[in-house]
Amino acid sequence: MIIAALVPVALLYLLPRITGLVATPYRLDQAVVHADAYNPGLHQVVEHEKVTLAAFDALDQVKTALANVRETDAQVARELERLIGQITANLQGTLNTAHGNVGGMLTSLNQLTAHLNALHGPVNGASAAVKADRDSLARILAEARATAAEVKRARISAETSASNVSGE
Repeated sequence: MIIAALVPVALLYLLPRITGLVATPYRLDQAVVHADAYNPGLHQVVEHEKVTLAAFDALDQVKTALANVRETDAQVARELERLIGQITANLQGTLNTAHGNVGGMLTSLNQLTAHLNALHGPVNGASAAVKADRDSLARILAEARATAAEVKRARISAETSASNVSGE
């Protein structure tokens, strides 16, 4: 019995609401038709609104892309800083080693220069001695040639004398 009493009350309560829900799309369509009749440029306004909304969507996409670019830029900057630090450390070690090697080479070159400078005197003395020896050898060679020429003349003279004595 309570159910029988509740059914008509529920129907009276819910029926206008259900009718309102079913009629709402029709009323909305009628409102659009009346708005078109009242303002024929409403379609253009709606189209402009769609374009505006699309532009805002594009702007949001640009903002997202810009945020991604900034994030990538920050990552690249961090990576470059890390690489610069790594290269600096490697170069510093190489330069330190090279500095030690160059220092050792400079010391060796200074010692070699000192040795070469110490040899200048003996080399100059040896050059003078070689020049004197060359001059002496040139005199000895000249004397040897002169002696050989005299020996040749003496031999020819002896052969001629021997020929004359033998009668040939």
